[in-house]
Amino acid sequence: SQLISLFNIMCANIANAGESTLGDACVGCFTLASRSNNNQPSINSLAECANLYVTDTRYSECVDITDFQPSSNGDCVSGYCDFVRCIRRINSDLLV
Repeated sequence: SQLISLFNIMCANIANAGESTLGDACVGCFTLASRSNNNQPSINSLAECANLYVTDTRYSECVDITDFQPSSNGDCVSGYCDFVRCIRRINSDLLV
């Protein structure tokens, strides 16, 4: 899925900045979190992965801006869309 690919790129970028085994653990965590809710992302699991692997990296601002709480409009979990957009932006910035 596109979501897992997005997280794979992020985890690879995090690993390239540090320890490669961290990247494997990051990929595993986000892959499980992306599929753990009847093959849909589990917001709580994504938040846990983000706190474990994204904090104190170039992606940390994505965790800082994210509030993984259900939204009132039902369109998108509040913060979840911001988290994904933030990761996409940083991934794009790193390609330049």
